[in-house]
Amino acid sequence: MKKRYFLAIAIIVAILPIIVISIVYFAWSRNIFDNPDFWYGYMAYFGTACLAMVSLWQNENANSTNKELSEKNLYYQKIVCQKLYPIISVKNIKSAKCISTYCANNKVPSKQTFFRYSTWNSSALHDCWEQVISVNLDCEKDEETQIFQKSISFECCNLSESVIRHISIDDIVVCGVEKNFEAIHCTNKVEGDGLSSILNQNESIQLTVDVYFKSDVYKKIDDSLGGISMILFLTNTTITGVQQKQYVSIWVAQNNTKVAYGDKTYTEVSKKWTN
Repeated sequence: MKKRYFLAIAIIVAILPIIVISIVYFAWSRNIFDNPDFWYGYMAYFGTACLAMVSLWQNENANSTNKELSEKNLYYQKIVCQKLYPIISVKNIKSAKCISTYCANNKVPSKQTFFRYSTWNSSALHDCWEQVISVNLDCEKDEETQIFQKSISFECCNLSESVIRHISIDDIVVCGVEKNFEAIHCTNKVEGDGLSSILNQNESIQLTVDVYFKSDVYKKIDDSLGGISMILFLTNTTITGVQQKQYVSIWVAQNNTKVAYGDKTYTEVSKKWTN
């Protein structure tokens, strides 16, 4: 109830007896204002009316507070339930064959790091900006060094009921292959950087991950090693500022893809790997 409406009702209730005896006075010329019994009764009435108005106001405030708390509780319950299924899902995964390039390429970050940049794609169905994550596994910054590039593209889709405004990519792990190479952990060159876009439920944003490497061992990813597997550790921030952690594990082979999800951070997962 709005304050002005409540105040108007309180004033009317408080002066209602005076209004009634005023009507009696002007309509029938009976003066009750001089009657002490009226004023004794009015004082009792006024006190009771004030207590009733205070109780009504407190009840309205309590109902409003309970409604707000219930809505927040329901909202946070939904957030907790998000752990049962991914907040950000990955779909429409596509993988390109390894190509050769040079480490002097300004799109190649420092060794075992990654960064994000945007590129204009005029070859798409609709011209648009594309978000690219550039990952360097083992390349030193050397102009004369020939290296290789493996590209994986996919869509990040918001499955939650919350509006996502930012997806921070905290860590990327390229999983190892037994007897060939160990897992490589790459850190974000710009801490907290990621995909800034308003994503409503079931809306998507396109992302490409370019993995750079120089070792000939990694060249076998497309053939004898059975594909590439990587884990992206994300921090999703809703429009209200609530942050949710998750990881996305992606395995891509020639004709197959697999995706798995979890709610652990890299620190939590790495502890299990070392134990």
